[in-house]
Amino acid sequence: MLEEKKVKFKVMKADNLDFKNNSFDTIVLIDTIDHLNKTEINKTFKEILRVLRPNCNIFIKTCSNRILLDKTYKYYIFHLNKVFTWIDKKIKKTEYESLPHNPRTREASEQHINEPDYFYLRKVFKRYGLKGSIKAETGFVIQNKSLRSILYNLIVTLYPFSKYFPLNILFAHSFTATLRKVS
Repeated sequence: MLEEKKVKFKVMKADNLDFKNNSFDTIVLIDTIDHLNKTEINKTFKEILRVLRPNCNIFIKTCSNRILLDKTYKYYIFHLNKVFTWIDKKIKKTEYESLPHNPRTREASEQHINEPDYFYLRKVFKRYGLKGSIKAETGFVIQNKSLRSILYNLIVTLYPFSKYFPLNILFAHSFTATLRKVS
């Protein structure tokens, strides 16, 4: 038999949590730190450590990677995608557009004031004594099993090799961290 439990939701700023010290076993941040400036991130992590019990978990997911957007996309993915699009138009007579020159939409640029990369995340986690792993999710991969898609993924995103270090740092669209507050 399942017990019915009441859940209460509270809205508050992440850098000023209205909870007692050592209140939680687990804290989850999904696409949050991308929207915080560095000062807010530092305050948020201080609050997280305050309300998280010792030897408990933090799960963090980000939604952008500055290295991918500023370097890998700009100097590699964008240009190879244009070649693939041109080939498709000539051979297959398709009429779709290639990826945009700037991968960030206006809204994403305004909202994602912090685009953490692997090295930044590692530095923040180390600063606050958090131990664990950071996993990368490769971006701009076509989820299709056709030969064309497999070739595209291999050439344009170096997929599946870009799932592994060190290419995952360059091609990651987002990161997921599983961390532990060590007492």
